[in-house]
Amino acid sequence: MPITRKTAKELSRLLSASEAIDRLLPIAKTSYEGKLLLGLVIKENFGREEVPMLIDRLYDLCDGWAVPDLYQEVLGEMAVKGMVEEVKHSIAKHKEICNPFARRLSIVAHFPLIKHNLVSPEEALGHVYATEWDTHYYIEMANAWLSAEIKIRYPEMEPRLSNPSLIKRYRQKLRESLRQP
Repeated sequence: MPITRKTAKELSRLLSASEAIDRLLPIAKTSYEGKLLLGLVIKENFGREEVPMLIDRLYDLCDGWAVPDLYQEVLGEMAVKGMVEEVKHSIAKHKEICNPFARRLSIVAHFPLIKHNLVSPEEALGHVYATEWDTHYYIEMANAWLSAEIKIRYPEMEPRLSNPSLIKRYRQKLRESLRQP
């Protein structure tokens, strides 16, 4: 990963986000490292006019649990730089898509939004409630993780989950997050 991050920094100086899509998308379609490289270059180098196209590409490339976990950083950077509505729109648009890893991105994308106070905890929990019966393992884990994160950041908030499997995972994530070294 350090080599990929270093390479991305160097490429970010040479390529715009659109040029990165043109040149790196073929690599990103065939390898995990290519997906990471493209995401990191986009994170460093995107223009407002490119954001809708870039967001769609990021969701399209989600094909494993780790890719959405990196791409949430990219969406967070876009939101912090003023494209909150575009990111929120992408979250709503992709929460029911066939690809479970794109659905995972629609959940984990809330982490940087919460961190920077760009969404309320109630709004993020609303997304959890809308997807809580999705039984795909990585969706359940993302929902449990987000619910636990909200509970830790906002102790007065108690997620009102209904799915017994998700409740079990939420409690597990909460215990793990609160464990002291």
